[in-house]
Amino acid sequence: MAKKKLDPARCSEMVSDRDSRWPTYLQCRRKPWKDGKCKQHHAGERAKRAAKRRAEWAIKDANIDFNSEIECIGWHVLGCVEGGRFLDAFKIRKMAEDAIRKRDEAIAKAKGE
Repeated sequence: MAKKKLDPARCSEMVSDRDSRWPTYLQCRRKPWKDGKCKQHHAGERAKRAAKRRAEWAIKDANIDFNSEIECIGWHVLGCVEGGRFLDAFKIRKMAEDAIRKRDEAIAKAKGE
């Protein structure tokens, strides 16, 4: 079977028409943007989207870690109160400040600040 020529008026990326055992590959239908590729398939745009996605995930992870640490601090406070022990407010405040600092550093690193 002869190989079809690519249409220069469309993106030069070959995409699958479906997810099956024997997929058929067709030329992307979008108009070319740079280097014969559309915005979705251009390598530079893919890298930008991936970097943005990684930054968003890092921020979500930082917030999840922060919430976990705050929950642990809450259990520490509850244990001090229920056990009749002296509630060391300075220690708990330092734990909370450390959790906030870690979260803020992770978010700043993810944003590239």
